[in-house]
Amino acid sequence: MQYDTLPKWLTEILINGTSTWDKATITSFPYLLEQITLHDSVWSYTFIPEVDQLVLVIQLDSHWNKDFCHQLDSWPYLAVEITEPLNICCIATAEPVTNIISGAESNSFAYSSFAEWISTGKSLGILPMDYYQLPQNTVIHRTEIETIGGHFSCIHREEIRVLLYSSEGKPLSIDLSRRESAFHKPTTLKPKEPGVLSRLFYWLKSL
Repeated sequence: MQYDTLPKWLTEILINGTSTWDKATITSFPYLLEQITLHDSVWSYTFIPEVDQLVLVIQLDSHWNKDFCHQLDSWPYLAVEITEPLNICCIATAEPVTNIISGAESNSFAYSSFAEWISTGKSLGILPMDYYQLPQNTVIHRTEIETIGGHFSCIHREEIRVLLYSSEGKPLSIDLSRRESAFHKPTTLKPKEPGVLSRLFYWLKSL
């Protein structure tokens, strides 16, 4: 994913705009995915603006998200800031057509499982002994996005911030009071069943 996949105005806003996220809507990924579907949307770009931040830019399919997209024919840009990613796994190919999203899912991730993962990583020498510790009972989510050409998985803290812009660069209000579209039920990823490329990747690792 390259900068030229985004309009110049959006690059300026998200990467160089210092106060942009102050105007964002605060929510969580599970709740956001109750309001919209990412099915058929295009994953345009991912970048890390600062330490402990991850931004996903998705061109949202307005056909499946008519109300959320303000009844626009052109697809708006949805920017999601994960303020504290704890673990990221991304497998993707470089062809643009493979960035089409087939499904997305986000669920709570047990704090005890995360703490066990940290402890194991330290004992194996994979993680440093002073690796960042979360306060006990911190709410953690695991978000997975499946595309035609890959798979994204991120364990992160609960809060995310969301911005929405029209294809011409106009800020759009975000209404999270609605439920999922009645016209299309979002594709749900089945736990423990990654995509074809993901399964191939893990198979190669096992050899």
